[in-house]
Amino acid sequence: MKKLIILMAVALISAMQVDAQEKVSEKELVGAWMMDSMLYDNGKTIAFGLKQGYRQFKYYGPKGEYAAAGISLRMKGRVLIGLEITPQEYGEYTFKDGWYSEMGRKATNDGLNLTDKNTFKGRWQNHLDVWKRAPLSDKTVKYIVDCCKTKNIPTDIKQDILKEMFSE
Repeated sequence: MKKLIILMAVALISAMQVDAQEKVSEKELVGAWMMDSMLYDNGKTIAFGLKQGYRQFKYYGPKGEYAAAGISLRMKGRVLIGLEITPQEYGEYTFKDGWYSEMGRKATNDGLNLTDKNTFKGRWQNHLDVWKRAPLSDKTVKYIVDCCKTKNIPTDIKQDILKEMFSE
């Protein structure tokens, strides 16, 4: 009897977790995101942030706008000498019924999985990427998206990006 109760409790908890995942709306993707880590099939994990001096950024707009950039610190020893924003892509994305596509590439159902309102995971080649919602100001997000649009990197906002994306 005790085993049956435990099995029923495990089944109920599992069902509640699946139900909670299904309740995350695809509209929750809208906003700015930073990659937290990459989990390779061979077991290797790469975490991103201040220690690595690198952040991967993605923006998903409410009408399908998409932007991606790499943001890195330039160091000389332990001294910060610059901030580099490398625009990677600007275009459109689609995300409907679990099927995700960016930049017109073939849609996949494992490319993006919203696990909650602040986390998504997506499979790319031989690794699983974990993304966290980015607590960035509208000014910072607009700047990075504009860089992706124009691939022109002004310098007046670099301190804001440094503070908001690399402080821990």
